[in-house]
Amino acid sequence: MAFQFLRVRRRKIKNDARFVHWYQSAGSTPLQRPGNLDPAVTHETATIYMHQVLGNTQKEELQIWIWKAMAGGTELGWHTVSLLEEERHPAAAHLVLSVNNKLQPTWVVPNTAR
Repeated sequence: MAFQFLRVRRRKIKNDARFVHWYQSAGSTPLQRPGNLDPAVTHETATIYMHQVLGNTQKEELQIWIWKAMAGGTELGWHTVSLLEEERHPAAAHLVLSVNNKLQPTWVVPNTAR
């Protein structure tokens, strides 16, 4: 079987013109950083990378990174985030990150975050 890069997934954000873009992976061990991404692909700001360590079924145990500007600069990079803290959309501060029971991410207004 030939190696394949992860494919970005996309879904419209409810009541907003934007889309959520994300990668999803699973494996037996945690990751140090997002992996299996095609270096030729340009990520959208706020793209999410979620990794589930097999055996962990709680969404709070997901490893999550968001593609956004580095502190104080314009250079983009992957930033680790936690669902235990409110994570605002980098380009739409009225939205926060939420993950549903199917372990799919989206951006929602804060009073609807799960």
